[in-house]
Amino acid sequence: PWAGILAGVMLACAVLVAIPVLLGATALAMAAMSHAVSRAYMGEATTIRDAYKAVWRRVWRYVWLLILEGLIAGAAPMAVGTGLLLLTLYVAALAQDAGLNWNDVGMVTGLAMGLLIVALLGYFVLMLLRLSLAFPACVIEDIGAWAAIKRSNRLSKGTKGRIFVLYLLAAVLSWILSIGIVLTLAIVVGLTAYSLHLQQTQIDLVMGIVAYAVAFGVQALIRPIYAIALTLFYYDQRIRHEGFDIEWMMLQAGLVVPPPSEPEAAPWLPPIPL
Repeated sequence: PWAGILAGVMLACAVLVAIPVLLGATALAMAAMSHAVSRAYMGEATTIRDAYKAVWRRVWRYVWLLILEGLIAGAAPMAVGTGLLLLTLYVAALAQDAGLNWNDVGMVTGLAMGLLIVALLGYFVLMLLRLSLAFPACVIEDIGAWAAIKRSNRLSKGTKGRIFVLYLLAAVLSWILSIGIVLTLAIVVGLTAYSLHLQQTQIDLVMGIVAYAVAFGVQALIRPIYAIALTLFYYDQRIRHEGFDIEWMMLQAGLVVPPPSEPEAAPWLPPIPL
């Protein structure tokens, strides 16, 4: 029993360490990709090291943005869905205790649960589309996490269909690549196992490692497509609704001077009257 308890404690500690590391790495990578695409869009050369160095100073802001996106798009519907599911099951139990036909109660309960799942999936997709431009806005405009979410909600108006098609095409491409690579490697592993007379447990272990490696490689290949396309959508929306291209050309020509940042007073001093 002590070995099982120790293994459970070690697993819990590994999970507690892995989750913050995964959040930090994901947020940092998304911010770095947005920064790199933005520099390339403006005609400036950049490197991977420069991109990560530029966003490293605000890594906590990007982690908080990623957490907010997860809470809004994932945690909130899961909590609401769980509550409504329990309520539906409770009402179904009351209806059965009242003497109603179980078949009718089960049909109504199943229909309600189906509608609930469809509604939650619709909410998730809608929030995913609304929040899709938050990271480019947060990185490029240097604003806070909550301001970036509101900014993304405004900029995504009128382009949700294109963003949905982007996600759909990327998902299909990821699925095709994963299936093709896994099937090819499965044939190679099967032939190798047959020639080496490997046991089934060994084959399953090798196939599991291959599947995880393929999933990692495909995601590493597909993720930059999201970052590039979403950053380009961000600039396209700013051009369509805010005339960003004209503003940028005037700024480059020296016709528009960027407003100077206002000095911040020290916390113990009264604000400076303007």
